[in-house]
Amino acid sequence: MDFNKKNVFTTLNADEVKIGSKVVLANNLEDLIDRVECEIIETLQSINGIEWTGRFVGKDNTNYNLCYLVSGPEHKSLKWTDLKVGDKIKYEKITAMVVCINHKPESDFHIKADRWLTDKELAEWTKE
Repeated sequence: MDFNKKNVFTTLNADEVKIGSKVVLANNLEDLIDRVECEIIETLQSINGIEWTGRFVGKDNTNYNLCYLVSGPEHKSLKWTDLKVGDKIKYEKITAMVVCINHKPESDFHIKADRWLTDKELAEWTKE
């Protein structure tokens, strides 16, 4: 894979990379370029807060300073019909439990977790 500096993220703009993205991680530019060329790709597990130098978290909870974005996260839209009461759902760093389901098909609000979620909002969540 060819290296493109537009795909490089640092501590400054780490929040622009979505968790679950396919990335190449390293602690210095030389290693990052080598890993991109060798296609050492992994999934971004999380992003540490601004107090961290190594904000990007890869496999085995290892922290890195640099991130090369290969592709965004694979996203299957969550639908209310995929859920039942008691299921855990997650959006970024929020985890909630489904506590109520509205089965009226004409409604835009079918799932109550931390609050009533519209079907459009629910599509951004994932099932744990």
